[in-house]
Amino acid sequence: MARVPRLLLWLLLTLAVLIPAIDTLTHLRAAAFPIPTSTDLERLLRSLVYAGAIATLGTLIAIPASWHLRACPRAAWPVLPLLLPNYLIYAGCQRLIAPGTALGDFLARGPATGENWWPLAAARSLAVLALAAWSWPLAFLVLREFFARLDDSILSALRMDAPRFARARAILRLAAPGLLAGGSTVALVTLGSAIPLHLAQVDSYALSLWTRLSLASPADLAGVWLAAWPCALVAIVGAFILSGHFALPAEPAHPATPRPRRRLAPVYLLTLVAPPLALLVSELHGPSAFPRFWRLHADALANSLLIASTLGLLAALAACAAWAACAWSSRRGLRLLLVLALTWALLPGVLIGQAWASLCVRPWFPLALADSPVPAILAQCGRFLPVALLAGIALARADAPLRDVRRLDDACRPRAFLAEFRMLVPVALAAGAACFALSLHEIEATVMVQPPGYDSLARRMLEMLHYQRMEMLATGVLLVSCLGCLATVPMCIRVRRGR
Repeated sequence: MARVPRLLLWLLLTLAVLIPAIDTLTHLRAAAFPIPTSTDLERLLRSLVYAGAIATLGTLIAIPASWHLRACPRAAWPVLPLLLPNYLIYAGCQRLIAPGTALGDFLARGPATGENWWPLAAARSLAVLALAAWSWPLAFLVLREFFARLDDSILSALRMDAPRFARARAILRLAAPGLLAGGSTVALVTLGSAIPLHLAQVDSYALSLWTRLSLASPADLAGVWLAAWPCALVAIVGAFILSGHFALPAEPAHPATPRPRRRLAPVYLLTLVAPPLALLVSELHGPSAFPRFWRLHADALANSLLIASTLGLLAALAACAAWAACAWSSRRGLRLLLVLALTWALLPGVLIGQAWASLCVRPWFPLALADSPVPAILAQCGRFLPVALLAGIALARADAPLRDVRRLDDACRPRAFLAEFRMLVPVALAAGAACFALSLHEIEATVMVQPPGYDSLARRMLEMLHYQRMEMLATGVLLVSCLGCLATVPMCIRVRRGR
């Protein structure tokens, strides 16, 4: 029985990651390695600069919440921005610089006075702020763990002897590895994100790969994959670093137990999420937008809900298997599995979708599967599988001391099983709900892999973004946002620990 969870994880990894990855690698042997041009290097440098700016700003946003919630692992509201579309904040705040507004009219006067860079600089700055406001929970999840490891005796000594600013500097120096890890996590994710920067007319490296894949013939796809070597290198290095941090047990000896600040949630959400959402909802001209949206896009919404529900079930199953693999057997091979899953997930989504699209046209691939939502489900599973794996591993790490006690208590096996079941179910539900919400607004992989005639809500919303159909976009974003808010409910269920 101890091998079943590990076998299940490797089966899921094989279907979602290894099969498309091996198929892609076998077709790269005959392709010549492309020589990077000066334009490619400029795009790569531009992408690194923007990713660094977004990571720095996102980490700064995450520091207060990470510090005050370091003893509150059940606080689910910081994860809410990640469950919303990553273009929501930009699309909403874009209304501030639209023609007809005070700021928009001011920026429009720039080209008339010879300052052509004003509108473009405003749009790009807005894109950086929007992506930072969306991705700061990634830094929060890493930083909260580092802050929780700080010894309470050290913090008590700082509170007694050091002034406030000196105490803050000392704490930040102690948490410097966490700041670096949190910022790196944000940068790794934003490097492969093309949509918000594309809307701000930033020619990023991920966007150039998307353009090449869209224009390339089947014979030229291998060259595009080889041109993506910087993204692959960053993904491999990031996967090794993150897996080393999360796959190993780490329990603080004397953790600090502060009292949480309950006023943080309204401050963060009302500052970062509510204003752009309200600006976007202001595009609605009345309640009639909802029945019109349903009439036009009900089929795409049903397809997306089917994919998201299936992905949520797979994620819940993967979280349970990851917990069992950590709790019932040794950690040998678990880090390798996590490295492979993270490497694939950190690649740009268009590459993952194109790998599955190329696999579906192979002569040996079943035509019935190619024309079904199965490739889209497995492509999204490859993108979001680490979410479920990390959820299960985090529970196994947190429960390690009590689990050892339960193993020694042979007379209470039913009680031990019920205690573990009460802990596992909320985590599995949370992982499934998170992947369900992420699937609803996943665009890049879904657009590349979905079969003809099988549309999705993500693709429809991408078209609305491009053609500025703001009322329909606001209706769709509001619907997806409500589902994302509902997805945080399972994360608030208390994890009961006991013998």
